[in-house]
Amino acid sequence: MESNGESRNLQQLRDHPSLVGDSWYYFKNFLGKLSPNTQENYLREFTQFLEFRNQTTDQFFDQFRSWVRDEDERKKLRLGIEVTEYQKQLMQERGVKGASVMSVHRAVMGFLTANGLGKEFQINGERITDDSDELPNISKEQLNQILEATGSYRIKAVIHLAKDSGLRIGDVTRLKVEDVRPIWDDPNVEQVREYPGFYQFDVVQGKTGNPAYPVIGYEAIESLQKWKAERADLEISDNDSDPLFCAIKTVTPFTDKRGRYVKGSTKGWELDESTLSVIFSKLVRKSKVKKLRGEKRKPSIHSLRKYHKTNLEYAGLPTSWINKLQGRKGEGTGGTYTKPSIDQLIDLYSKAYHGLAISESEKVINGFKSELEEFKENLRITEMSADYNKSVADELQERLEAKDREIEKLKTDFEELRSLMLQVVQSEKERRKGETQ
Repeated sequence: MESNGESRNLQQLRDHPSLVGDSWYYFKNFLGKLSPNTQENYLREFTQFLEFRNQTTDQFFDQFRSWVRDEDERKKLRLGIEVTEYQKQLMQERGVKGASVMSVHRAVMGFLTANGLGKEFQINGERITDDSDELPNISKEQLNQILEATGSYRIKAVIHLAKDSGLRIGDVTRLKVEDVRPIWDDPNVEQVREYPGFYQFDVVQGKTGNPAYPVIGYEAIESLQKWKAERADLEISDNDSDPLFCAIKTVTPFTDKRGRYVKGSTKGWELDESTLSVIFSKLVRKSKVKKLRGEKRKPSIHSLRKYHKTNLEYAGLPTSWINKLQGRKGEGTGGTYTKPSIDQLIDLYSKAYHGLAISESEKVINGFKSELEEFKENLRITEMSADYNKSVADELQERLEAKDREIEKLKTDFEELRSLMLQVVQSEKERRKGETQ
């Protein structure tokens, strides 16, 4: 499915009609020093930016160079202003803020740097920044609404795996069948038998290159099995190197009603992150999900990573352990000194999984767990009461036994006194009898 570690999406982007001339030659050389994931991200954002401007790489380069050479110093700032306005437009149309559109600025800067004009690129005034902390959260009720709005087992599997694993959605789309092959072939493999309903695998993140050690629960495993059956019906292969989540039909590139270029996709190829984001946004609208109280906007597919961390923390899993699951580094006081083993991660994750699970069966289980906890508490109180009553009874028994001992002593003393009195009476009788004689 790939050539030299590069996805077909990347190969398609390199063939984009706007990438021409000497400026593309230098930019391509610049990209070659970056990871395939970063290359794909830069090219996707930059080609969409060129489509928006209706320019090729050479035309864009010539225009900016003319602004730089112009006697009017203000023209040097024009591109920065236009990039910011473009970012704002993307935010309004996609409903996504800073973190997702910052890559536009980085892609433009990369292109200009590759062509010797990076130092001339300036932004005067407002600049769109990374506001990932403002990423909206999503509730269990909202997730259930969204899942009910789709009949696609593929999308359901994506959502369940993303909320169970806490991976970035870009890393979810890049997963291969081999990453979950053991449970793909047999959901009751040895690891799952050891930790019933849970499976752990390793991922190298595309954005940071850091390793992540995600665990998924029985909801994601069950959902993957349903997607496997649907995939077989669609006659899509599931070789180790095939993408886990792929396009289910072939679509040719086209320009939408807003004049935006939409790249094509081929059945069985890797599912594009932006396409998945659009699908999720449509489901949010279809399910009539509203923004949560205190949030500035409705949830997006990127909210699933925040859902994972928030709910596991609420369920009692240490933040430093969640960071290891998600592949984060340097977060949390003392996190550097926390090194849970994989077995410990799976064990504690399984105990906190009720915080992530959203199925009806899980509600029943949680209800049973609540009843069980209530029963345990009542039993503890009863045992405490029994312990108290036993203590009182033991004390009374000791007091009774002491009284018995006192009574026995009194009886003994009484018998001794009676015996002494009888002796005195007998002695007196004998004395009187002697006097009579």
